[in-house]
Amino acid sequence: MSPASANILVIDEDPRLCEQLHEVLREHGHHVAQCCDGSRGLLQAVSEKFDLILLNVFLPGKNGLEILRAIRKSRWTPVILLGQSMEGQLRIQGFRSGADDFVEQPVCLTELALRVQAILRRTCSVKDLRAPETELHVRDLYLNRQNLQVLVHENPVELTPVQFKLLWFLVAHQHEVLPKPYLHTLVLEKPFCRHDRSIDMHLSRVRKKLEEAGLAPDRVQTVHGKGYCFV
Repeated sequence: MSPASANILVIDEDPRLCEQLHEVLREHGHHVAQCCDGSRGLLQAVSEKFDLILLNVFLPGKNGLEILRAIRKSRWTPVILLGQSMEGQLRIQGFRSGADDFVEQPVCLTELALRVQAILRRTCSVKDLRAPETELHVRDLYLNRQNLQVLVHENPVELTPVQFKLLWFLVAHQHEVLPKPYLHTLVLEKPFCRHDRSIDMHLSRVRKKLEEAGLAPDRVQTVHGKGYCFV
């Protein structure tokens, strides 16, 4: 799969919006499946392979957050939530349930298409430790994943393999907020549980070691309700 050609599932009860989304996503080269019923959409999401899911929060019967939590029990397909009121607590609930992004309605189709492309680029660019690229050099920070070497101002920093992997993904996507469920799945390679604070603890240790080596404390940031970001 490449960002130019992805399989996308749209779960929304509004036939007009579904048709608009179908049209704009197809113009960008994607293959689009549509479902207007939440329960059937959930079945489709977990029984077929999709690269991205667009999911309305406010569905009759089983709402979008319930569907998202059910999807996350077996699938880690990126999900963008759609909703008419995505402020405050609802946004937090969405991220805690495993959402990757959200777009408020009425939907700006151009913005949505750009958000879709951004998530697909991020998904496609993720490489494991066997990938050809072996070095990252960002100002005073150097990473080499062949030997798990980390240098800050040329001072060595000792990280565990899990800590190194976490830092690598953050640095590789600098200035981009990576959601905790996304990092949890990539780094720990197990399903995310909202009560599991493993990523928080690993990140705290990484921060401490980097700061002790001389890296500015604000380079690894926590974005409340969203995730983590390296700047």
